[in-house]
Amino acid sequence: MRIERLFQDRKLQLFYQFTKKELLSRYKQSFLGIGWAIVQPLFMMVIFAVIFGRFAKIPSDGIPYPIFSYAALLPWTLLSTSINTGVNSIVNNISLVTKVYFPREILPFSLIAVAIVDFPDCRSYLWRYGDLVQG
Repeated sequence: MRIERLFQDRKLQLFYQFTKKELLSRYKQSFLGIGWAIVQPLFMMVIFAVIFGRFAKIPSDGIPYPIFSYAALLPWTLLSTSINTGVNSIVNNISLVTKVYFPREILPFSLIAVAIVDFPDCRSYLWRYGDLVQG
């Protein structure tokens, strides 16, 4: 019932504005911009490939280990970012929450939407990289 309330017309506009504000503020303050969404999992992929692929020799069933680890890191990064930013969203916007009435669930949902916007960028890099490695 509360999610249905979120998608009413005025609340949908508020959701859109919060999501837009978070997207603009996230990438305006970064040197790499939206490329940061790709670089962060890439660095983790390199670390995983070196530690688990080279040193621990964990099998990847014939798939190149960087692709294997990157494919696992993408959904994990989406989940991790959604939970971390969603949980802190109400605390970070406490001045807005205490002064104005609006559905409080819009704040975490807007930050989850920002994480979902990052996900296709990373996934497209995985497809391009996988095509290069496969042939």
